[in-house]
Amino acid sequence: MLEINKIYNIDCLEGLKLIDDNSIDLIVTDPPYNIKLQEWDNLESGKYIKLIIDCLDEFKRIIKDDGSIYLFGTTYSKDFIKIMLFIHDNFNFINHIKWCKNSGISATKNKFIKQTEDIIFFSKNKKYKFYPQYQFSFFENVYNRFKKSDKDNDGIIYIRDLKESGEKYQYNIRIKRGQKDDDIFIDITKENKLVMDWWYFTNLIHKEANSFKKLNFAVKPLELIKRCITASSDINDIILDCFVGSGTTMVACKQLNRNFIGFEISKLYCEVANNRLNLERKNE
Repeated sequence: MLEINKIYNIDCLEGLKLIDDNSIDLIVTDPPYNIKLQEWDNLESGKYIKLIIDCLDEFKRIIKDDGSIYLFGTTYSKDFIKIMLFIHDNFNFINHIKWCKNSGISATKNKFIKQTEDIIFFSKNKKYKFYPQYQFSFFENVYNRFKKSDKDNDGIIYIRDLKESGEKYQYNIRIKRGQKDDDIFIDITKENKLVMDWWYFTNLIHKEANSFKKLNFAVKPLELIKRCITASSDINDIILDCFVGSGTTMVACKQLNRNFIGFEISKLYCEVANNRLNLERKNE
């Protein structure tokens, strides 16, 4: 078995062949989408599909019986749709998750702006490790109602009113009933709704830039990766990412007390990922 908590500068398939059978608890990986936007994302269609399917065959060998896999991609790619069909036929298909990025990367006006990417959640067997996740609800029927005083005597309760009163509630601007003592609030300290298969995380490319975001436009939000890990693994489990990129999965594992193994063919990306890990260790 390979040494854990280490990123290997190696091709994904070469690395996978070094892993023992039934030894990995969870795989979270974000391979190239083959949408021809960068040099590393530009393979001939047949070669790309073979690469991912070869990886999937290895995944089935190395994943534990109760393990699962999160594979990132996009259904805007015909190649990825073929890969999805392979997963349906050869694994236990669990969820097709849509990551909603809050803002698209196109300014086109001749079609709807692309705002989502896809995550396929699947396992080797029908019995797999899973812990339900909860989130804040934004649906009226699960709001908690609280009577609050109108600090400004203007008929509206603003967030500043709540801050002055010391209450930890957020005003729902979307719904205003007009009743002075019956405004609707949501308790932001309580996660009260099961997570569905539409995940809302802001795309990092639209946030303040830093070195690894400039290097890799495809970097995923840390909290998104952490959701995958917390839903499908336990503390001290071994998580595999065979397309490490800038190292977000490894950082998430470090923060969540999971072990990891990572493969990255680019020496430059390995350095970036290891620098992020070293920074994480310094902040412990």
